Amino acid sequence: MKKKKKTLLTIIDFFSLVGRVLLIFWSFSFDIFEYEQKREDRLITLKDMGMPIR
Repeated sequence: MKKKKKTLLTIIDFFSLVGRVLLIFWSFSFDIFEYEQKREDRLITLKDMGMPIR
């Protein structure tokens, strides 16, 4: 009986961990998307100023 409760707890912990990772990953990918757009804007302004772009 005690062992079953422990496995149930580990399953809950596993799911909460997965949910947390998914949430972090989702917000991270959203940040990358915004960063890509900002970087494109910055590249355009750098091009206008005549700076070399790597």
